[in-house]
Amino acid sequence: MTWPFENDTSAVEKKLAGRSIRADKRRSVFVILTIALAVCLMGSLCFLYSAQQLKTLDGILGQYQAGCGGLTREEAARLVMSGQVKYCPHGRPVAIELTKKQLEKQFKRA
Repeated sequence: MTWPFENDTSAVEKKLAGRSIRADKRRSVFVILTIALAVCLMGSLCFLYSAQQLKTLDGILGQYQAGCGGLTREEAARLVMSGQVKYCPHGRPVAIELTKKQLEKQFKRA
């Protein structure tokens, strides 16, 4: 029972609560979809970047006048020890060894 000076707002409260719950559900779905899309885009960018690096490395391999970045120390040492590639086709050395002291001397630190 309501008193004459009171308003019965239960129906309005239920209606507003229902709207709020539906809006929260829509917002949650939108946030989840946004996050999923961002993850897909970032994954695609990583995949494309790694594919481009592999394509570049495949293009560089076999060319004598191009530098190969991304070689580990072991791979570079193995290449030097193999003796297969010491000079470019023009007769210039492909790799040289410098001690730390020689390198510092080149940069005028020693």
